[in-house]
Amino acid sequence: MDAQVSPGSGTHEERGELNGSPKGSFVGYYLDETDPDILILRRRDHSFVAAFSASGATREGICEAAEEDYYSASSDKYAR
Repeated sequence: MDAQVSPGSGTHEERGELNGSPKGSFVGYYLDETDPDILILRRRDHSFVAAFSASGATREGICEAAEEDYYSASSDKYAR
């Protein structure tokens, strides 16, 4: 994992966006690491997407959650 998804890599403002998914980049997501035991994937507007154990989180799992949320939000937008 790189600094963007590893525990203890700084404040969420310093980490910025979650990029580098094997299937593409998901701009607009970041990891909230304020709790040392839990990584929280959040949208740019700070809303909750998913939570992961800091000791067991994988880059692939985090990127998969961002991808699912991204496509779910996109399909909801066009369904209206």
